[in-house]
Amino acid sequence: MIIFPPNESERLKELLDYDILDTGAEAALDEIVQLANQLLSCPIAAISLVDSDRQWFKAKVGLEASQTSRDVAFCAHTICQNDIFVVPDAIADERFKTNPLVTQGLKIRFYAGAPLSTPSGANLGTLCVIDHVPRLFSSENEKILKALAKMVMIHFEMRKKTRQATLVINSSSDQQLKTIFGSMSEGLVVQDKDGKILQCNPSALRILGLSLDELLGRTSIDPRWRTIKKDGSPFLGEDHPAMVTLRTKKPLHGVEMGVHKKNGKFSWISINSLPIFDGVSELPYQVLTTFSDITKTKLDSSKLKKRKETIALERNKFEKLVFALNRTAMVLISDIRGKVLDANDKFCKISGYSLNELSEKKHPLLDDKYYDENIQKDMWLKLKAGEVWHQQAQFQHKDGTSYWANTTIVPMENKFGKINEIISIRFDITQQKEFESQLIEARKAEVSANKAKSAFLANMSHEIRTPLNGIIGMTQILMDTDLNPDQKNFGEAIVTSTKSLLSIINDVLDFSKIEAGKMVLETTEFDLNTSCLDILRTFEFVKINRQINLTHSFPDLDNLIVGDPVRLGQVLYNLIGNAVKFTEQGTISFVVSKVKENRKKLNIKFAVHDTGVGIEKEHIDRIFDAFTQGDVSTVRKFGGTGLGLSITSKLVSMMNGKIRLRSTPGKGTTFEFTLPFVKGAKLSGIAETKRKINTNAKMFSGRVLVVEDNQINQMVVQKLLEKLGCKSLVASNGIEAIESFKSVDFDLILMDCQMPEMDGYDATRHIRAIEKSHSDGENPIPIVALTANALKGDREKCLACGMNDYLSKPIGKQHLIDILLKYLPQSNLNSSEKQEKSA
Repeated sequence: MIIFPPNESERLKELLDYDILDTGAEAALDEIVQLANQLLSCPIAAISLVDSDRQWFKAKVGLEASQTSRDVAFCAHTICQNDIFVVPDAIADERFKTNPLVTQGLKIRFYAGAPLSTPSGANLGTLCVIDHVPRLFSSENEKILKALAKMVMIHFEMRKKTRQATLVINSSSDQQLKTIFGSMSEGLVVQDKDGKILQCNPSALRILGLSLDELLGRTSIDPRWRTIKKDGSPFLGEDHPAMVTLRTKKPLHGVEMGVHKKNGKFSWISINSLPIFDGVSELPYQVLTTFSDITKTKLDSSKLKKRKETIALERNKFEKLVFALNRTAMVLISDIRGKVLDANDKFCKISGYSLNELSEKKHPLLDDKYYDENIQKDMWLKLKAGEVWHQQAQFQHKDGTSYWANTTIVPMENKFGKINEIISIRFDITQQKEFESQLIEARKAEVSANKAKSAFLANMSHEIRTPLNGIIGMTQILMDTDLNPDQKNFGEAIVTSTKSLLSIINDVLDFSKIEAGKMVLETTEFDLNTSCLDILRTFEFVKINRQINLTHSFPDLDNLIVGDPVRLGQVLYNLIGNAVKFTEQGTISFVVSKVKENRKKLNIKFAVHDTGVGIEKEHIDRIFDAFTQGDVSTVRKFGGTGLGLSITSKLVSMMNGKIRLRSTPGKGTTFEFTLPFVKGAKLSGIAETKRKINTNAKMFSGRVLVVEDNQINQMVVQKLLEKLGCKSLVASNGIEAIESFKSVDFDLILMDCQMPEMDGYDATRHIRAIEKSHSDGENPIPIVALTANALKGDREKCLACGMNDYLSKPIGKQHLIDILLKYLPQSNLNSSEKQEKSA
């Protein structure tokens, strides 16, 4: 059944006026259908003209037939409307599902046609594209098809006007010709049988950018013309449409030419040429050429082509993405109510459900077995608000087992901006979750192992330091007695060996703490010069036993400084000790100097220089590496763990400095570093006194309770206290300590932490409770931890239970003096010292 547009009779009349039906092929129109075929990726493209009972194809790609009956033509429907006509799937369309072009022959499944509309609104036919599979047609594709249809009509209009101009020339007077030529927007020239230009209109001059004198009298083969073909090659004069028409007696339409104008601009023109006969000669005596500027159309076409290429690239990327997604991800598509619309193979494989089992069924995106209502409520609220929902989720397999998926759910809008579909993309992470579970268990085991390791280190520290304290203490006491030279040498050897052993133990423990990130610096005020003198005092033996001159230089400081005196002392002790180790004779210089100072802060430079064996250049870069020394011979000759300098470097770094090294083999080594400090209180009182104090004098008075379970350590501490002027009493465990505290007034308690029956922590808590219940609770007795524990947290644990301070074993005489200076009165300072203290 044929359907007709309302203006059918007018439409047919205009179609005849254009004189296109049953004409030969034209290159320009062939190119347009090829462009449609390429840009829209359809196997069939055609320009169809719809006659009274047929559709005839003026240009085509992918078609054998030249015409079809109008009653089956899709294009007959297109000309009945003024917009693109699209049939996404002909089999699903009631109008076409039984059409013979659908069921047989072309087997059309997809059709899109744009009407070819004249200026008066008559639809002559269509520019259409056809496919054998159903497909969607985007708005971008519609724009392309409309633009190409417009190009077809531009060609039709030019063709028509050229033909009309020829008729006018054959029947009009010169004045009429001038009037008609002047009103035309297309360029028009008349050439004689030799190709010489006889007449032109103003539009020809405008389009070509020439004056009348520059155009008239020229021929198409004039060498001054600078023209090119579509492929960029020169457009030879004999190939000009006018010259071809004169030779062949046939009209040409839509020949494209590129013209370089004299003003430097470039334009594309489309040329039509028609022969004019005088009725006598078989050859035309004139040729009429019309042309129009199509530069913008060409640019638009080029843009369309580039756009299509971009779309093709994006489509290719998208197809690759979809391919990759289908290989790796589970994809489920449902409507807003949760009804499944589609699922990929990966989803079906992992979930255990077939597509038939899922389709059109309500399938919860999160299984109620694993997730509560709040999570699902949050998910649906976000999705309906247009937000993407993401979470690691657990789902149930068809067989009842569960699997984990990293899930992203995306709401999708229709063309009206309303959310109508939901896409769930899941990545199976079941193995990852199992691995994470294993890691958690492994981490628990590691934490347990670390606790055991820490406990072992703490116990090892206690068990080693306790006897070392006895050895070092008793040896120091022995050295203060009258000894013959051999005995004195033996005693010094014992002190040297035990200090070496203690240094190794400290290095191992400190290295473990630093590597575990558990080393914490303290912040306290201290007298820098006093701390440096204390360190030097431990190396007094060097002056006596070796031919070494130990020199020092300290700055004048008016303030205490804020930092960690213990760790700074450890660094300096390591560097001076290292210099002593590798210097047989000569000089060791310890220089401390201010390099920068303001009202609140100062930078201090520390340098230790020796004239020892030095370090070979190839070993300098790794001298601070753990367990590394210069070479194997160094270990054999001098010993050591190779940890000292590594720990030193790390401690300097923790204190915001960087250690530097200069060395010359056989001449000596210099270590130096600079640290920033904050200024503390003004130097006075105890700080000044400590600088001048005589550690051999009985300078304290007071009664001290020594709580210690090791008999040798009891003797060591009591002897040291006795030499310093203190009276002492011993308790062997916490219970005895409490009883002694109740019965005797003490000025200080030195409390061991690990003891049988009751440890020092509980004993301290009991004593503090007793003080609190009595009126003297306002002036609690100082309790100082006396412990072999030296790991992170030990000091804090002591302070937390009520102790005032911390003294680590082995106990050095100077360390004990420092504690007594804090908590006991001094008894026998000389008069000048007393005056300085009172000042």
